[in-house]
Amino acid sequence: MGDLDRGWIPWHVFILTCLYCLVPSIALYIGGTYIDEPWILILVIHWIIMVLIPWIFVEVFHFYRYGEFNYFYSSFGSSQDFTGLIMALVFAGIVVLIYWLCCGPLGYDLKSTVQQFPLSDNDFLKILEIAYFILIKPHVEEFFWRNYNYEIFGINEFYFLLVSFFWALTYTVIALLAGAELMWALIICAIFIALGRYLIWVRWKYECFANYAVHCGICLGVIICYFLADAGKF
Repeated sequence: MGDLDRGWIPWHVFILTCLYCLVPSIALYIGGTYIDEPWILILVIHWIIMVLIPWIFVEVFHFYRYGEFNYFYSSFGSSQDFTGLIMALVFAGIVVLIYWLCCGPLGYDLKSTVQQFPLSDNDFLKILEIAYFILIKPHVEEFFWRNYNYEIFGINEFYFLLVSFFWALTYTVIALLAGAELMWALIICAIFIALGRYLIWVRWKYECFANYAVHCGICLGVIICYFLADAGKF
């Protein structure tokens, strides 16, 4: 990776980008506290904070020298796709395994926590929500965190971990809103920092579609856990 190191970005770009990376977490905390309909909050964060405003930054104001606004996977259809799909299935299995370990041998009942996932009672809406969570959510988040921000920050380890931290912070806020103790929230933060760094490595080694596929696999695992919890399993 060192041969593509762009060094350090200007300090004002660094500060503005860091501040903007905090916006999804702030919106989650405020919205999760005051907005009763979670899907409205999710759609606002995804399509206004992670899509519309970055598009304005890049395409209207041309603020970033390296910022890109490209929603298509240039690697789609490459020989790496199969690897990405295999990793997606592996990570779906890992999520379910963690759920089983916590609810079984480790004795932590995650069923009530998993059941807080905001799915509608209407079957048609539930199908749409599941499809959005597994297929669209990973696409938007991978674009914002590991494409748009990846291209703005310099390509070096510090920036990789920084972007991973900001991504992890959103899930830390979700954990706190769900009632997690501070210790567990910090553990979740550390796990997602490591996962975010791994997804950057996947993007680097196997191209963008692979890290999107892994993210889809993780979301698939969460949905499987939801239905297991709903059925009272483990």
